Amino acid sequence: MNKEDFKILAKRTTNSSIAKTSEDIYKIKEIHAKFILSEFHDFVKFFEDFFDFLNLVVQKLNYVEKKNWKPEKSIQYLHYPETMKTLHRAFEDVLDGYYEESLMLLRCVYEAYIKMIFVSYYPEDRESIFVDRNGRVGFNLTNFIEHQLKFDWKFIYKVLSVSSHAKSHTHLKRLIKISEKKDSKPIQLIYYTDKKEASRSVNIIYFLLYALLHFLDFIANEDIDQALDATEKQRYIDVLKVLRSILETTPSFSKVVNDIDKIKDIITNRSS
Repeated sequence: MNKEDFKILAKRTTNSSIAKTSEDIYKIKEIHAKFILSEFHDFVKFFEDFFDFLNLVVQKLNYVEKKNWKPEKSIQYLHYPETMKTLHRAFEDVLDGYYEESLMLLRCVYEAYIKMIFVSYYPEDRESIFVDRNGRVGFNLTNFIEHQLKFDWKFIYKVLSVSSHAKSHTHLKRLIKISEKKDSKPIQLIYYTDKKEASRSVNIIYFLLYALLHFLDFIANEDIDQALDATEKQRYIDVLKVLRSILETTPSFSKVVNDIDKIKDIITNRSS
């Protein structure tokens, strides 16, 4: 097909105005954003401001002297931008009502966070987070958390893993109901609001934002001291306090906060 024929065909098959389905989805997303703002109060403002601060710290670390940085520290620092990008996309998805998609992305962020801890725990085996090599300690997320860190974080991975299979389960349940003539609803796009489903992502986002800020302060504490001014340093402390307070009052996460505090000692004691 030549270019002119393509242009004619493209014009014939598209509308001059916005597609109704897309317009409806955009409206639904606006409604859902209002739902999140209503049900989760300060969540959006906290995330936007604290994410912005995390980005500020990462950007300012560009300008500190790095000639004495160990290879594992460089790997960890380089992990932050892409991990943060995925975290923000997960935030956008829960804001728009894409609960399962949000959790799938948060699983990636969680794995990246654990990999950064692994690199501090096994600095000589840092390449294992990218590729398995003979004679090196391999990275296994579940085993590392349970056996090396000795944290009981199974519930986090369960929430994140269930989301990966949720769509298949939803389709299967619908198929069974249809086959048993228990479902006569039309097959169509379905959008909905669900506080319980949204809360899963909200809680994990709070946890990961706290975890990433906390770990960055551990691996780059002296650099942060040089990169930030006095006001920014105090804000770092205050942001961590706010996030910690939120997690301490969130079911299941109060113990996780205490575990995060132990990471520095676990790695320091292993190094000494």
